[in-house]
Amino acid sequence: MNEHSRLDDLDAAEKRASIRAKNASIAAPIFAFFGPIALLGATACFTKAEKLAKARLTCLPLQMRLIDMNGEIAQPKSDTRADILQQKVITLTSVIRVVCPDAGLPISASVAETAIAAAAINPNSNSAKSLTETANQLSKTGNEAASGNQVLPAPIPTKPSDPVRIFLQINDPAQRAAATDLGQKLSTPPINSRIAAFQGVERVDAPADNSVRCFKETDLPACEEVVARARQAGYQLTLKDLSARYNNNAGVRPGNVEIWLSPPAKSSQ
Repeated sequence: MNEHSRLDDLDAAEKRASIRAKNASIAAPIFAFFGPIALLGATACFTKAEKLAKARLTCLPLQMRLIDMNGEIAQPKSDTRADILQQKVITLTSVIRVVCPDAGLPISASVAETAIAAAAINPNSNSAKSLTETANQLSKTGNEAASGNQVLPAPIPTKPSDPVRIFLQINDPAQRAAATDLGQKLSTPPINSRIAAFQGVERVDAPADNSVRCFKETDLPACEEVVARARQAGYQLTLKDLSARYNNNAGVRPGNVEIWLSPPAKSSQ
């Protein structure tokens, strides 16, 4: 091989490396937002049982992420921002429609409602028609499940040994210290004879509503105790019972309790 051939090979290799680096820089922010979706790519080498377990763990987080976008959808925005939001909703709903039925899990009616809301923010866009069709298909799937054509999993009962896991959600990073203090106070002593475990604080973009969110009917007594303790600490929180939506969802673990704080959540002393 002469010197010119070697140089040509080096030049080609550099170009390939440059293309790979560029593709990686484009893919990074996509995977950062659609983290649960990216996990699905790894299931190709799993057994059928492992795939089912992965789908069950992915179905609910995807639905909750989509539903939590309602606050962002409701805010005024430019056409460009509206189009970006619509594309995100299309991607999430597309995956939800595949993952949840494969896992034998129901799709919340709120998913279709979110798709309709996203279509309305820019009804003349190319994405609006797709979102409307998706919402109609999701509604049809929900009606079939309600009529008994789809077998839904039985509710997972809460056992006395199940811990109460407390998750704090905040809008403003300035809330983190106060939220951490609240989480630690709520987790001591045990709640209704169940071990309470503070799981940390997460910042979310969706508007919070100063609520304690309960996902299982059998967790309601524990959630009511969390509300009472929060009020003793000066936080006027309300109980939001979501058990009708998530009681049968195997993707939600019994004992999970979320507290959503919007500033200022603490009442004046």
